[in-house]
Amino acid sequence: MHSPYVCPTLNVSPASLNQAYAGLPFNQNFSQSGGLGNVTYAISAGVLPMGLNLLSNGTLSGTPAETGNFNFSITVTDASGCEGTQAYSMEVLCSPNGATLNNLPTLCSNNALINLNQGVPSGGTYSGTGVANNQFDPSVGTQTISYTVTDDYGCVQTTNGIINVNTAPSVALTPFNPLCFNHPPIVLSGGSPAGGVYSGTSVSGGIFTPNAVGEFTITYTYTDGNNCTNSASEPLLVEICGSLNHFGENMITLHPNPSTGVFFIDLGSNNNDLLYVHVRNTSGQLVQTVRITDIPQQAGLPFQIDLSNLNKGMYILEFIGTSYNGFARAIIEQ
Repeated sequence: MHSPYVCPTLNVSPASLNQAYAGLPFNQNFSQSGGLGNVTYAISAGVLPMGLNLLSNGTLSGTPAETGNFNFSITVTDASGCEGTQAYSMEVLCSPNGATLNNLPTLCSNNALINLNQGVPSGGTYSGTGVANNQFDPSVGTQTISYTVTDDYGCVQTTNGIINVNTAPSVALTPFNPLCFNHPPIVLSGGSPAGGVYSGTSVSGGIFTPNAVGEFTITYTYTDGNNCTNSASEPLLVEICGSLNHFGENMITLHPNPSTGVFFIDLGSNNNDLLYVHVRNTSGQLVQTVRITDIPQQAGLPFQIDLSNLNKGMYILEFIGTSYNGFARAIIEQ
């Protein structure tokens, strides 16, 4: 007669679990004592957090996809069918590093507003000094920026980052003295700090050519070692030096002046040599050219030029002849 088999006591360990976080990989290995032969593990009560799975070899792994408290039991079964059970309680917490704010730019204090979109996961909001509507104003200088977002597991995540702002260089440009029309080209100077670049109409390679009458804006741009750029501008006036009504050795008669746009022009003995008239605004821009052959002319009478299509203001008339040129100022009133 055989005595009935009495199962040994099977104990499952560990008694407590590793901390689990939503969205982060989890791994826990279970072991037993008292069982004979090959053993298997299984969930015998309760449920695991979504995303976790218990293998028969006692490995509990996966990535939790929800937060909360979860109660379950694990039963180990040995080769003879004997069992041992251990109850567990698992709390899945929000990830401690569920948001990041990296790759923030280094800016210059005179940069335009920049869009903040470096936070991960996307869809959150930014806050801090100089921040409004998820944009940052570099004029406030270096600042700590906060990013807050609700992640896929319902967790509110907050992280911080620093935007470094370099002060833009202070740039100055000394005012220019007026130049005469057709003065030889000049090398521009007066910009500081040294090492910048001059630009503007009639400027090339740092040289200004006064080939038109009017006011020209000269800009000096400087970039420092932080790649921050600033600029300063000054007007440069190009004038017709001497009498505006001088044409070689003969006086120009322009009347009425001001007028509504129609002028009579008498060039004296040079009348017969006149080819055409350039009309420029006070910025030196050519706005109209009149060919003398297009103007009806009666012997002994002044030329008549019609500029009534132009806006009111002052214009410079340049008279081009076969062997000379001259200038006159015309004012249109409407």
